[in-house]
Amino acid sequence: MLIMTSHADYTSEEWNILCTTPLKVGGAVAASAPSGVVGNVKETLAITNSMVNEAHRYTSNQLINEIVPKGINREQVNTLAGMASNLFQQADIARTQALDACRQACQILKMKSTTQEADEYKQWLLMIGKNVASAANEGANLLNVGGINVSPEEVRILDEMASALELPEHLMVGLLTDSSLTNPNPNANPSPGSPGA
Repeated sequence: MLIMTSHADYTSEEWNILCTTPLKVGGAVAASAPSGVVGNVKETLAITNSMVNEAHRYTSNQLINEIVPKGINREQVNTLAGMASNLFQQADIARTQALDACRQACQILKMKSTTQEADEYKQWLLMIGKNVASAANEGANLLNVGGINVSPEEVRILDEMASALELPEHLMVGLLTDSSLTNPNPNANPSPGSPGA
């Protein structure tokens, strides 16, 4: 029987790091490549939606399930919107904070968690980042038409986060290598004069 950790196993500072890291990961990915007004809204919503939706992959992971918001009230939405707005304006700061949070979470989990639980938490974080990156087209017009699904900047920060989390290579297969991270958006409209236009 696998023993999982819970909120009670962590100090308040450790728990705060584990709970805010998903928001920082999502915010840093969103801030890494501007997506326009509509795209920024989509990426901001993708942060909390991904936290909840990706947690369904890890139903037996008590740690993830205690971190996931059980319902978001208006105050939390306003806090998230304010945090996202600040992050979008300061991409370098968001990147640094997210990478630091990933390293800190990794160290906390090494001390207090099982390997399986830690690896699942790390995969969950990267899936949140990946979903945020895929939420809006980069380089799109105001209506979010055109552009590419995931920018090179978003791919780069996801790779940096994977390194900061020390996620074993065999667990990254499929997380950051599928076509959504490397191919242009198939729904994008080609620009005039480009092949396929």
